[in-house]
Amino acid sequence: MRTRLFDPRTAIVVALLAGAALFGALDASPDMIDSDLIATWGGTLLSPHWAQTFADPAVQVGPLELALAAVARSLSPGEAGFAVLLDVVCTGAFAAVTLVLVGRRTAGLALAGAGAFLFLVPGQAYRGHPAEILIPLLWLLAAREVQAGRCMAAGALVGLSGCFELWGVLGVAVLALAPNLRNLLRGALVAGGLPAVALLPFILAGDFHMFDYHWIVRGGLAGVVLGAGHSFTWPLRLAEGLAVVGVASAAARSLRSRPEGIWLVPAITTLMRLVLDPVRYPYYWTTPQVLLAIGLALALLERRELANQLRAVLTRVQGSEAKLEAKPRQSAVT
Repeated sequence: MRTRLFDPRTAIVVALLAGAALFGALDASPDMIDSDLIATWGGTLLSPHWAQTFADPAVQVGPLELALAAVARSLSPGEAGFAVLLDVVCTGAFAAVTLVLVGRRTAGLALAGAGAFLFLVPGQAYRGHPAEILIPLLWLLAAREVQAGRCMAAGALVGLSGCFELWGVLGVAVLALAPNLRNLLRGALVAGGLPAVALLPFILAGDFHMFDYHWIVRGGLAGVVLGAGHSFTWPLRLAEGLAVVGVASAAARSLRSRPEGIWLVPAITTLMRLVLDPVRYPYYWTTPQVLLAIGLALALLERRELANQLRAVLTRVQGSEAKLEAKPRQSAVT
């Protein structure tokens, strides 16, 4: 038995990580951007003054993202090191989840990696928010768990995504992919409960003002309904979230028997979020781009495997027909 000395999947992962490091080195900026702010707020979280982490209503990210950015900052030699580390960590997560979903199929990893570079995903953790990459990856894993009948595990993954940023809880829509709805409610409770538990210590500390924040409507459907410049409060966020989950859950019920549901439902969820959101920063598009990079790779693999199965069936049919045609000739000779 010959041992493979070179695994192309390793080369693809290395290329992804090297690309992320390059993006980080090129993107590093002395100007204060969101990732720097998140790291600063995360420094408060990891300090003796942790109770003041959410004293500023502008802190609209969860404890896990705050901790990730703060640790990355503390381990980094300067802004360039911070950018490189943040991009490499999130791109590594992209590669790991892709490997889980495509298994040993090198073509799937190559297609997803090519899509990631096409959409410039490896550079988006530092430019935008790490959560825009990590949340859709957790949704994909959750959808996979649901299709395997493990709704509680799926709910935990969705809840974990909500600990990065609260909109991650919108991924609860993937639970509607379940063959039956018996365990859906328990999974949904876990999905909502984890972020609540993560924020509870800060709420009990008495200096929690995340929900006091107001966005200013800049366009989209909210601009049509409310008008540009209108204040968009957290109760409106809740209404937005219910609408997103409702539409995506309905789509999930129609896709529950189809393999592409694993990525289409998260994609529909995030696109509905973008349609209804009162503001759309450029990095918001990272989430659908992550899902499309992996989802289209899975779809192309599915088509190729279907073509191979059809080819195998046709080969067997043709072989059977050849045997039937050969039998009369054999009896005639005899």
